[in-house]
Amino acid sequence: MGTPLIPVVTIDGPGGAGKGTVASGLALRAGWHWLDSGSLYRVVGWLAEREHLLDAPDEAWDGLLSRIQVAPDGLATRIEVDGREIGLAIRDEGSGERASRVAVKPRVRAGLLPLQRACRVAPGLVTDGRDM
Repeated sequence: MGTPLIPVVTIDGPGGAGKGTVASGLALRAGWHWLDSGSLYRVVGWLAEREHLLDAPDEAWDGLLSRIQVAPDGLATRIEVDGREIGLAIRDEGSGERASRVAVKPRVRAGLLPLQRACRVAPGLVTDGRDM
């Protein structure tokens, strides 16, 4: 037997268009998990600022990314850094700006793909945001 098929629905569109509202509503209705991939970039930006790495060279990002864990849990994907849930820390006013700064780094984008893929669990996943 091969790997079981787990459906994934992705919602794309410009910022502020309501992707998160649609994605979370669909996940709730279907009984699936939901991932706002933008939250992963906010976590990376938050951690990079704390570690003074926002302008670091590519080599510095691998160690930072390895400290982030994600676990889908219905509509509330749990995101941890060093075993500590981040939650509201990434919802401050500067989190969007920091997320944009780190999202342009190819090493960061590539490093987050395995975390995004790890959220693909039964019964299914609805996701919105970057690199979907």
